[in-house]
Amino acid sequence: GLAQGGAMAAGVDPESLEWLYVDRTGQEFGPFRQEKMRAWFGQGFFPIGDELLVRLQSWQRHVAVKDLFPDGQAVFEGPPRAPPEAADAPGGGREDRQGHGHRRHHRSRRSRSRS
Repeated sequence: GLAQGGAMAAGVDPESLEWLYVDRTGQEFGPFRQEKMRAWFGQGFFPIGDELLVRLQSWQRHVAVKDLFPDGQAVFEGPPRAPPEAADAPGGGREDRQGHGHRRHHRSRRSRSRS
């Protein structure tokens, strides 16, 4: 489905975006093409689902997939809704603005020891 126009944001082809993601041990992997991330998501490769933290290479911080593709938008389809703070240098206390604070509770899963 690369043929549809309209999916381009500011001249960037979303399919050419390259993503890095953090796994449950806190390691970062990537960059991977958007189409690969979409395929992995479709196969259930990420047990954490849309809580997965990802970033583009130009971003300073990771953002949950559900914040990038909100409102039922298909994950990794088309351009992400990039939060303005993602590309900034880390700033003071802005992340609690839209109720992002609850995200931290999910991290306790990480303490599982690696096999």
